Amino acid sequence: MTQSEDKENQPIEASTTDDAAPLQKKRGRPKGSKNKPKDGSKTKTPDTATTVPETVEKPKAPHPRAIYSDANDKKLMEVFLEHKQEGNGTDNGGWKSKAITATVAALAGSELESGDAPKSATSIRDHWDHLKRDFNNISTLLEKSGWGWDDENQCVQADDEQWEALAQARSHFISFLCLLQVEFSPVF
Repeated sequence: MTQSEDKENQPIEASTTDDAAPLQKKRGRPKGSKNKPKDGSKTKTPDTATTVPETVEKPKAPHPRAIYSDANDKKLMEVFLEHKQEGNGTDNGGWKSKAITATVAALAGSELESGDAPKSATSIRDHWDHLKRDFNNISTLLEKSGWGWDDENQCVQADDEQWEALAQARSHFISFLCLLQVEFSPVF
């Protein structure tokens, strides 16, 4: 038997050289896999015997928010009314992407006046949901006996006793009621 055949038939011994590393059984997920270990711990890499240290994430700075002025709300409503007539509204009260894109274009540059973030499709959809919620709250109040609309001040009007009774009966209206009594957008 030759010397090379002897090496093939002998059991593998632990070696301190780098040629033994490829013979070790790999542990964990395949390289490039996006699957995470079930226990949430880091896997060992074949070339090291220690676990990979977890990185400490730095807290992210808050993103600037898009702020909508009364003029922005009015422009938003004008664009949406145009697109509603063109059939770009959805059955559930939302808007098709064509209407949202047109609104983003119409409100482009409005952030320069107020110093806020640009109006994006996401912020417009969120703001539209906020306006719908306010409209539904106002409609609910106007359906109640003794509640009315003040055209001059563009707000809901009622006696103080009615405001207090509503605040006690519906606690989720409290933050909205404070907004109504202090200031309100004249979009509706």
